[in-house]
Amino acid sequence: MVKENRFLDALDKIIHGFSPALILLLGCLAVFAFFAFDHFDARPFWGDEAAVALVVASPSSNFFEKALWDNHPLPYIVPLRVWASFFGESEVSLRIFSAIFAFLLIILLYRVGKEFFDSTTGLFAAFLG
Repeated sequence: MVKENRFLDALDKIIHGFSPALILLLGCLAVFAFFAFDHFDARPFWGDEAAVALVVASPSSNFFEKALWDNHPLPYIVPLRVWASFFGESEVSLRIFSAIFAFLLIILLYRVGKEFFDSTTGLFAAFLG
């Protein structure tokens, strides 16, 4: 009986230790993860994904020339090329790179909104992100 009470007390501390804002943020991240990774490899590349894949796969000699003419910013294409050098140029690999940074962006939007305004604004920004 004593062990059961300790477990319930610990569980109660964990559950009530989270603020409602944190629970909503975690819910927002869970919804994002579900939609981002649902049938991740079942869909073919979209036009812009294919264009970036061609730029990333281009030889080093003309990589920057192609990257400058692409409609994606260099701060996206250059790290994606480094990522692809480690993890490959497959559809899944290139999409995971974008999904990870979108996931991190949601957290950043929450933190900035909370820092400059309040947790409600941060949650709203994270939801819109």
